[in-house]
Amino acid sequence: MTVVNQGPAMAQHVVVTLERIEPHNPMLDAQYKVSDGSLRSGAHVLPSSLQWKGHDKKRNLEIVCDVNPQAREYFDVLDCAWHDSSPWALFWIDEWREAFDLGFNFEGKQPPSPLVLNTEYSLHISASASNADRIERVFTLKTVATEPHFDFWPA
Repeated sequence: MTVVNQGPAMAQHVVVTLERIEPHNPMLDAQYKVSDGSLRSGAHVLPSSLQWKGHDKKRNLEIVCDVNPQAREYFDVLDCAWHDSSPWALFWIDEWREAFDLGFNFEGKQPPSPLVLNTEYSLHISASASNADRIERVFTLKTVATEPHFDFWPA
């Protein structure tokens, strides 16, 4: 997702948030194998901030996104994958460790979320800055059996 500052001043402390997913949040169906071998299911952690592309909050808790006038910054929303005849998505939220109660120092990878074939998901995403009005947009994701397997468009 691209955030463009169209204003005359620097946008300070920009945060992009995945507010909700409709009709069903697929992150609730994701599972993660924990150290004792059991599976832990995802929990509802939306709204959650999206990861600023190229910046890892795990390494630096003080990362602040400021966007100069007429400049743009990028935020990762999701990666889509097709595994074993099923569609999956990896949502790039900052709070995924909390969703599985894994702790902030957990070094493993984020688990993918199963998607339902031929289902449209509405992704409600907002962008805010400490010195600007909040903006919300809705994007639609649909998984299909034929290639390309994923369609993604503004609603």
